[in-house]
Amino acid sequence: MNDRIISKLYIVVIFITTISVYSQNKEFTINDEGLSKFVVSEIPGTLKDEAYRKSVEWVNRIFNTPEKVIKGSIENEYLRIEGISKTAWRAPAIGGTVFLPIKYEIEISFKDNRYKFEIISLQEEEPLYPQFASSPFSVLNLSKKGNNDGYNRVRKLNGEFRSRYKYVSDLPQYFNNLNTNLQDYILNGVPKNEDW
Repeated sequence: MNDRIISKLYIVVIFITTISVYSQNKEFTINDEGLSKFVVSEIPGTLKDEAYRKSVEWVNRIFNTPEKVIKGSIENEYLRIEGISKTAWRAPAIGGTVFLPIKYEIEISFKDNRYKFEIISLQEEEPLYPQFASSPFSVLNLSKKGNNDGYNRVRKLNGEFRSRYKYVSDLPQYFNNLNTNLQDYILNGVPKNEDW
């Protein structure tokens, strides 16, 4: 009897472990909670010290001012970067669309054979700056819940995005591309934009 219970318990543990391993985020998405916070990327056969070193190289190759981009690091453990993109997402405009700048902070944490690519902060350009806003960027909260003050400038009550945020679905693709570019560099050593 005890052997039967132990074998069933063993099967349940294996099942739960399998689900938790495969349920880790592989791509950024937007849902009711907003933009997913992180993805875990596989880098088979790569030790964390090599992944860290190649990530620092990637930052130096990809970003215009890498010395300003790297905001913090602990060798072989994590790397924190801050970037601004002027083409990460679009907004409707008279006669078409325009690109809106975003500012983001990403933390990359390393383990052997994988790393975590986590969005620490996400901000949009503040259209009222400098006349009516004190900062050129403000927090971009994409969740259905909105801000703590009860007002949601991004979504309507039914959860749909307001017209200014019609193309906010560009953001997950931007961060997925950035992460894929890093993953390719760690595995292959050549950033995608240098394929000439």
